[in-house]
Amino acid sequence: LSSMELDCQQEVLELIQLEAVNGQDLLDQSISWYTTLALIKSDRREDALRVLHPLSQLEGPYRTEAIKLEKLLLK
Repeated sequence: LSSMELDCQQEVLELIQLEAVNGQDLLDQSISWYTTLALIKSDRREDALRVLHPLSQLEGPYRTEAIKLEKLLLK
């Protein structure tokens, strides 16, 4: 979130391995959610969808918003 506020999300995205962000615990879900937002802000829509999709399938605090955002990105 801070990286997006500072408009340096690309630097953070380079440090995150996107394939490793699809965990089921709440911390992984939070990382996935904010990674998705940073990817969208970086115009990496396909990567954002790939990270976002598991959140729309898992029970957790981001599920409802993930479903809405996934539908919006697929338009």
